[in-house]
Amino acid sequence: MSQYAQLTASKQLKVSPGKVKGVVFSSGTSPTVALYDNVVSDTSRCMVNTMTAGSTPLAIPLPGAEDGIEFAQGLYVVIGGTNPQVTIIFE
Repeated sequence: MSQYAQLTASKQLKVSPGKVKGVVFSSGTSPTVALYDNVVSDTSRCMVNTMTAGSTPLAIPLPGAEDGIEFAQGLYVVIGGTNPQVTIIFE
């Protein structure tokens, strides 16, 4: 079952395998998101390098194996921009 988390700063969302299903940029000036397959705030296992919303709101589905991008270790999300509000949809 899918879950979601609304973020305004970088955060570890999951510490086990799963899938990222989408990203929604709600507000902010030039909000960015990068997704990493890791159980700590280490950015060495990049899944999706920095995505930038040209305007908000903007929803980006992430297709892949069975409707999502799989990660093996965990999901760490890095958020940037000015006053970003971003929702991550994941399993």
